[in-house]
Parts: sequence; C-alpha cells; structure tokens
Amino acid sequence: MGKARWAAGMACVVVLGAGIGTSTSVRADRPAEKLSAESPADARTGTKVTPPSGYSLGQGGPDRLHPVDPAALPLPARSPQAPAPTAQGIGARLAPLLRDPALGGRVGVVVVDGSNGSTVYADRGTVPLTPASATKLITAAAVTSVVPAGTTLDTRVVRGRAPHQIVLVAGGDTLLAPGAGSPDKIAGRAGLADLADQVAQTLRSTPDGQQTPVTLAVDEGSLAGPRIDPSWDPGDVRSGYAGAVTPLNLTTYRPREGGPAGPADPTLATATALKAALTNRGITVTGPITRTAAATDAEQLGLVRSAPVTEQLALALTESDNTLTAALARIGAVKAGVSPTFSAVAEWITRRMGELGLPAEGLRVVDASGLAAGTTATAATMAATVARGTTGASPELSRVIAGLPVAGLTGTLAARFAGPESRNGVGLVRAKTGTLTGVSSLAGTVVDADGRLLVFATLADKVPASGTQEARAALDRIAAALADCGCR
Repeated sequence: MGKARWAAGMACVVVLGAGIGTSTSVRADRPAEKLSAESPADARTGTKVTPPSGYSLGQGGPDRLHPVDPAALPLPARSPQAPAPTAQGIGARLAPLLRDPALGGRVGVVVVDGSNGSTVYADRGTVPLTPASATKLITAAAVTSVVPAGTTLDTRVVRGRAPHQIVLVAGGDTLLAPGAGSPDKIAGRAGLADLADQVAQTLRSTPDGQQTPVTLAVDEGSLAGPRIDPSWDPGDVRSGYAGAVTPLNLTTYRPREGGPAGPADPTLATATALKAALTNRGITVTGPITRTAAATDAEQLGLVRSAPVTEQLALALTESDNTLTAALARIGAVKAGVSPTFSAVAEWITRRMGELGLPAEGLRVVDASGLAAGTTATAATMAATVARGTTGASPELSRVIAGLPVAGLTGTLAARFAGPESRNGVGLVRAKTGTLTGVSSLAGTVVDADGRLLVFATLADKVPASGTQEARAALDRIAAALADCGCR
C-alpha cells in the first residue's frame, strides 16, 4: 500500500485514541453476535473516545461512532479508470488465506468489480452458506427497492372519532427521541417533546382547550403485527439481543445487547410517555390509553418526521441492530402489499431478490436480521447485492452501502483490522460483519492499491466453535489483501 493511502486510512484511527486491537472472548455455546462480539464498546479498552470532525456518537455508547456525512470518511476516491485486477492475480493472493484453518474449510468468496458489477474472482461462490448478520445487506436491498429515496416516517397526533379524544398515529419511526429532536442525528431526528409541544399548543388554541380533559388512543395502522419473531431464541430476546417490533418506539427503549430487551409493547410505552409529556404541559389526559383507527381526514394536532429510511438502514447495519432491521423490513414489505407477519416479510425478502435480477439460487431468508438459524445465501448473492449499491443500479441502496462500518474506525469494524497482516485495510474497507457460533462472514467494498473499487463477500460456516476471534481475523486478512494489491 502506498504511504498516502496508509496515511489517509490511519488519520482517524490516531484521533480515535485508545488501541483498536483488544478483543473479547466469545463463548462457544451462544452465537457470537449475541454476546456483543460485534460491539466495539466491548472489544475496545474502555478509554473515553472523542469523536473526530465529521463523526457523532452513536446510540450504542461512546465507541459507537458513525459519520454525520459518509463523504467525511477517510476513503480515497475510487477510480473507474484504474487497472482492473485479474482472477489469476486475486486467486494467487487469496488462495493461501482461504486455506486458513481458522475458517474451517467451508468458505465461499466472490470478488466483483464495483464499477460494473462483473465477477472478477470466485471460489465456491455458488455454495449456499450461512451469512449470519450479513443478511441485513439483503434486507436493505429489498427495502430500498420499494421505498423511494428521501422517504421519512411521520409520527402524528390527530383528533379522534370520539369527543375529546386524541390519537397517536404510529408511522414506523422506532428512533423517536424522548426529548427534543436533533436534525443532525439519525436516532433521535424526531423528538417526542417536540410533538407534545405542538399538540399542547394546538389544544390550547381552541376555546377552553387547556381546561377540557382529553383521552389518548394509539393507531398502529397497517404496520401492526406480531411483536416477537418466533424464529428468534427467547433467551436472546430476554437478554436484549432483539426486542419487540412495533411501528413506534423511543431511542431510550431500544434493546441493548446484554441488557434489557425494552418494553413488551413499545408503542404503548411511547404513548404513555406522550401522556406524561402532555400532562407536564398543562393538558389533562384522563383514562387508560386505548387503541383505535384514526379517521383518514382527522384534524392534525402535531407531527414530527424521522430521518430517511435509507439513513436508518445504514444505522441498523452499522450497529448490527436486529430489531431496527426487522422494523424497517416490515415497512418495506407492507408497502409492497405483504402481510406484516415475520414469516411473510422473510419470504418477501427472498422473493424480492429474484425479482431484482440478483442471483437468488440457494437463498432462504428466515428472518430479516440474520439472528435466527436457517438463513442461507451464496457469496455470489451477497456480492451482487452490495454491487447493486456501487454500480448505480440503486441510488437508495448506495446510501446504505456508503454508511457501512469502516475498518478500524466505525461500528462493528471499529475494533477490527488491528493485526499486522490486516491493518493495511484500515480506512479502506467498508463492510457488514456476520458472526454466530460456527459462522463468520464479511461483505462490502474495498479500494485496492490501484484505486479500483472492488466488492467482496466471504462466508464461512464451519468455523471451529471456539474460534470466532481467529475466524474474524482471517476474514480481515482477506479483505486487507484486496486493499493491498492491484492483483494483476
């Protein structure tokens, strides 16, 4: 790697402070992702991090950094005119790395030209394997194919059908801040306090509005459905690795890995918080919170708007958030006319990939997040999915791909690419991780030594049960090898 590329990739690592190489142990009897193995907060030293310019602190703690603007990331500009690698060149470089015993002997890899989508190299690329959390890439492709660019999710309060009734209408935003919204954030772009301010002001503007008690109801509309995916391990839900999927939630109620799973009914919990906020603003809200269907022409009393769905998807992939991914998948499926059940959404994602012309042979999505057992995909499918976001075929997916974790810097890759044979990938690899016991995957983009943008996908699903960390390091070395050579 040239000195300029190394400096560009390392610049933000120096700013980020504490070492990036400390790793955690992973118990073999639980899926690795479910033990925060993809969480940089658990894999780093615990030293306080000050975000560099262009970054903000993510929801998951001080180590969950994400870019305010993807253009701020230290990735060199790609060059479509740069020489393309050859299959022979890539094969010669990757062959010994793919034989690493840490990968368990069942590995599929595909490398695609990021400019035109053509396959440059493949080894077992059409063998169905377990992608784990990399499944979120497939979900993102399906959702962005039906949700237009710039689509936001509205949370409204309207007048109800009953006298003196107001209705909280959920529109899919599960990242509502409990206080004021922040226009520069993804989680918390809209705020419950702002909504309460609007509603209280509107009610006070009517004759005797402040003195007349109101009742509060909620409406989940077409997004109402089962809250817990039956394919998820109940123990994982209790431990906070996934939570209830509803069309409304507060950032403070998001499930935390290894912590609380959040409320059993996030929509009702959010409505309860709104009731308290209105009370604090002098509005008397009486009786229990009920459920009803709001009239389509109901008078609007207040509205707040989320960050675009594409930005929320990018956050879900950066933080490997299973619950947020499932909620956004339901939004896309319902928009496509599908029932809001978990099985129907999973079947739609599988079917949608074929409809998009992506290689779907061997693809079976069990749940949108990749948390459940049974999902299979080929490296060819994974690489083609990412390439859909690099070749211009889907501007919406491009925004999601631009927000993927960056090696050594952000999200689930913040603590990786620290070894002597992988650190050349720092700042040059964007990728989605996937880790379960016996499974390790990495799929994303890399800029090679000649400035060519490459897409890669590597899946291994016979990893030794106690070898999660070693498998991850092996995958990092493969991606770093692509960054470090022109491979001609």
